[in-house]
Amino acid sequence: MSGHAKKLTTKPIQRRGKIDALKAYQLRVQHRMSYQQIADHLDCSKGSVIQRLKQFSETVHSPEDKAAFESIRAQAMTAVEEQLIASLLDTDKLAKASLNNVAYAFQQIHTARRLEEGKSTENKSIITAMLDSAHDKLYSTGKYVESPQVVDSNPAKIMDEPVTD
Repeated sequence: MSGHAKKLTTKPIQRRGKIDALKAYQLRVQHRMSYQQIADHLDCSKGSVIQRLKQFSETVHSPEDKAAFESIRAQAMTAVEEQLIASLLDTDKLAKASLNNVAYAFQQIHTARRLEEGKSTENKSIITAMLDSAHDKLYSTGKYVESPQVVDSNPAKIMDEPVTD
């Protein structure tokens, strides 16, 4: 090598994390920021922002499409549930899938529909029985206790103690 070696100057490689698509989308839509402003805010290139928002927007529907779907969601769930019920009786489908798989699918759709209708998805009978028992124990003496004071935080102990004046 000659004595005139060139001095190489290199920029440190900047490692950038993944772009938070939701954050970028919010900046674009809610704050009306340009792609360059978003890139500056998220410390990434404008091209990266454009690419990530394109990927994100492919999964997000227009507000009109979303509102249209929301207006028929419960009916759509009911229709899917009906199809799954019919598939439980379809011998060809039963031969291809286990009954457990079909029953699981039915359970999921049934639960989703009940949520859509604002109904419970869990059995509340245990809690109801506990509340009834607590009510009976608290008020069985015929004495109304307006504001019982709890001395011990152990619910089992409180429930077994009689109400006194």
